[in-house]
Amino acid sequence: YADTLQRIAANAGLEIIAPQGAVPLELSEDIVFSAEGLSANLYVSGGADPQRLERMLWSDDGRRAETLYADLDLTCDCEAALDTLRSQGFYLSGLIHAGRDGRDWLRLQRPQAQADLEQLHVEGDFAAWLLDAVLADRASVSSD
Repeated sequence: YADTLQRIAANAGLEIIAPQGAVPLELSEDIVFSAEGLSANLYVSGGADPQRLERMLWSDDGRRAETLYADLDLTCDCEAALDTLRSQGFYLSGLIHAGRDGRDWLRLQRPQAQADLEQLHVEGDFAAWLLDAVLADRASVSSD
């Protein structure tokens, strides 16, 4: 996702810089799960246990949410979590700049309710490119 995130950041006038010696967030857990309304969020910082991550996805709150979001800390190696999330149908949603604790996050999404993409309208070349990138990533993941 590096090239896609760089392009998103550049369009917003931001720069993503490779972290120099950054450490994972000082969290009591490497995965934080919160559910509010019709969405639920996972924040992954550091080497999250893939089995624990899957259990959180299938929790009552996770199953009730219309959309699940997973935010991966860009200062950490979250490859294992990324692989697990993609195998569970998560795909690109975007970049969260200076989000939780001031860090940049890769946001993935897994809508669990039907979405009418035919009704989606975007304005401008960048928005059309981003929609194409999201839809291409969506088509590349498991939908099981």
